[in-house]
Order: sequence, then structure tokens, then C-alpha cells
Amino acid sequence: LINKMPGEYDEKFAGMRVFLAFMMAHPGKKLLFMGQEFAQFNEWDYQTELDWRLFDFEKHEKMQDFVRAVNHFYLENACMWQIEDSWDGFKWISHDDHAQNIVSFRRIDEQGNEVVVLCNFCPVGREAYRIGVPDAAAYTEVLSTDDTAFGGTGISNGKVLVEDIEMHGFNQSIEFQVPPLSCLYFKPIAGKRMHKKAVEEKRAAGAAQKKEEKKK
Repeated sequence: LINKMPGEYDEKFAGMRVFLAFMMAHPGKKLLFMGQEFAQFNEWDYQTELDWRLFDFEKHEKMQDFVRAVNHFYLENACMWQIEDSWDGFKWISHDDHAQNIVSFRRIDEQGNEVVVLCNFCPVGREAYRIGVPDAAAYTEVLSTDDTAFGGTGISNGKVLVEDIEMHGFNQSIEFQVPPLSCLYFKPIAGKRMHKKAVEEKRAAGAAQKKEEKKK
């Protein structure tokens, strides 16, 4: 799989993490051939052993760390696997943003718990990307393929406040940073929503702080 990915060396690994995270979040059973968990370049061959020597290289070691993490996340979150045969467990948020090569959707379990998934298949990041979401106080980023622990650049959103801005058929939405070639998982946080004015004031304070830091 890794040798089929487009782009330069680092982009190949980033692209592979995106597609694996997309596969794990999408309905259906999962399959990895031996060696794909650490990004083996050669196709698996039953006549030879796996390329264990690749663990001498950090990128391959971190790919295994990512596969381990996303496997555990899958097992620990029923919304990723509980309803696979109906639209009750999978709902698109946006499937038509072909201009930016981004898709987003929701996975939902029988108790109504859910994970919002966004996949950016483009090697270009987005500074302020917005998607509609179900009502909640905020959403927190619970897994990112761009995490430095997996070999990414480390762009992180943390907790993202919900705003009363209609989008994608929802009365509210969230705005966040999308790293290039990345897949992000978000979980909703229940509670009282922060008023839009307070959100704007918080953003203005953050922008002013950044401006002051640049001056120093």
C-alpha cells in the first residue's frame, strides 16, 4: 500500500494514515495484509519473511504506533462498528466538497454516542474549515493522523466550540484547522453552549495575543 501512495516520502506515510483512518471509521469489516501495519514497501510474499529491518527507520515504527492506536480506538468505541448495515449508524455531513478533496461524516452507536470524522485527502491544509454538527457544547479532537506520535506535523485542535452558524442541514457548526493529508476524529461534549459573542471575544483575544508574540 505505501509504495502505491502518491507524493514525496513524508506524504506517502501521511496519505496511508488517512486512508487507514478512513477505512476504520467507514462501515464494513477491516483488513490489513501482513506488513501494512508498519508500511512495508514490498508486496507481501509467503516465500519470504516480512521486512523487519524497516523498524530501524522512525517513519515505519511510528506507522505501527498509529495502527495500534486506531485499532484500540476502534475497539473501545462502539459507534465505529455497532451499526454497519443501515443509515442509523452512518450519516454524511459533507460528501461533495470535491474542490478541497474533503469528506466528513458521523458514526453512531445504538445508544446515540457518536464520532465525527473528517478526512482531507489533499496535501494542502485548511486554516479555518467549517462543518455542520449535531447540537453540543463543544467537540474535542480525540484522534488525529497528524499527531507527532504517528509521524505527523502536530497540528492539533483540542476542544472546538460549537457556534450558532447553520451549515450542512444543522443549526450549528464548528470551525477548526485541517492539516494536509489528515484524518480527524471528534467527539461531542455535552453542556451549556458558549454564546457566539463570547466565542468572538475569545477569538479576538487569541488573535491579539498572536500579534503581540510576532512583535517580540
